[in-house]
Amino acid sequence: TRGIEIYYLDEDHERHSLDVAARENDVPRAELDALQRTLARLRVSEAGAHSKTLASTLHELAESIKRRSLVIVISDLFDDPDELVGALKHFRHKKHDVIVFQTLDPAELTFPFDDVSRIEDMETGREITSDPRAFRVSYLEELERFLQIVRGGCRAANIDYEIAETNLDIGTYLGAYLAKRQNIRR
Repeated sequence: TRGIEIYYLDEDHERHSLDVAARENDVPRAELDALQRTLARLRVSEAGAHSKTLASTLHELAESIKRRSLVIVISDLFDDPDELVGALKHFRHKKHDVIVFQTLDPAELTFPFDDVSRIEDMETGREITSDPRAFRVSYLEELERFLQIVRGGCRAANIDYEIAETNLDIGTYLGAYLAKRQNIRR
């Protein structure tokens, strides 16, 4: 058997590892069912690292992975964009192959809100009442600036970058991407 180690970060950027023992003929491939079978066998264990930012946790993870690996980052990536790109480049510096799926709700990309609303921060629970029409343009401009920094930084570092809208299952994006990647390499 070959060991596959998968890490995930929770909302507080607490790092956890998922250890998998995979037979040579059952290593995850582009087929979504193979990936789902592997994920079903995961055993969750604490990895013991805690950081305040996504970028610092990714730096720690880049240092902890000893063998050249395929690193798949699935996150909204909401962190300082320059620090985040630096952390992603750290994986490339360590000779890892990196794929980034930035998960965003379709409403985050289009900001379709018109009515005065009460908005709750999902992480802090803080609530504000606001008229979204008053800041739609500046929100979309700031989001585009952020996306350009992250997308451009990834491309400059030879890191594959995709936006994965949350209205579709991440497995759909992952399966399609891995199939496309496999076809390109043939």
